Amino acid sequence: MILSDIDMPVMNGIEFSLRLSEVIPEVARRFVFYTASRQHMEECWRQGLRCLLKPASLAEVRRAVAEAADRDRFKP
Repeated sequence: MILSDIDMPVMNGIEFSLRLSEVIPEVARRFVFYTASRQHMEECWRQGLRCLLKPASLAEVRRAVAEAADRDRFKP
């Protein structure tokens, strides 16, 4: 699992996930994004990406990661 901020220097988190997915395709569904921007959050939802809005509690982070991991178990 990769928990990545969206707003980062050099390359944003979504671009990072796309580039990494070119090398390791199965990693695409293992990202959970983290952002303080509602605009970024809405963009993630439109693209079907998992995203948490800052500040998120530890329980919210754990839940998002667990849900992503559970869904991955059932993917072919």
